[in-house]
Amino acid sequence: MRIVRDPRLAKKINDMIGLIEGQGDIGKQLREIKASIEALKALVGKVRGSGEFETAPDTGETIVLDPQITSKCRVTLAPHNSWSADAIGSVWVQDISNGVLTIGHVRNEESLRFNYIFTE
Repeated sequence: MRIVRDPRLAKKINDMIGLIEGQGDIGKQLREIKASIEALKALVGKVRGSGEFETAPDTGETIVLDPQITSKCRVTLAPHNSWSADAIGSVWVQDISNGVLTIGHVRNEESLRFNYIFTE
């Protein structure tokens, strides 16, 4: 059996080592990543719930009933599809009260779908 070595392999290894060394203090970067993960965990711990809604065509307001929502909640909307993403600039949280989320939006000929999460 004959072993054939690829002369490009040593160069690839040296290039990879150079990339790793060029990254600076790996320990510092890992600590920064860990801090970011911890911050995300803290945020996730505050999420009270989520849901989705669909706007009705030819209306300017959609009422979402969710018993977990309180007037102290903060709501974040995310479009569910591409045409909803195109319209995100014309959709807003109009009012939040206990159990009711009122979404304001520009009247459209088609319905729009959004996901939401809420924190307190």
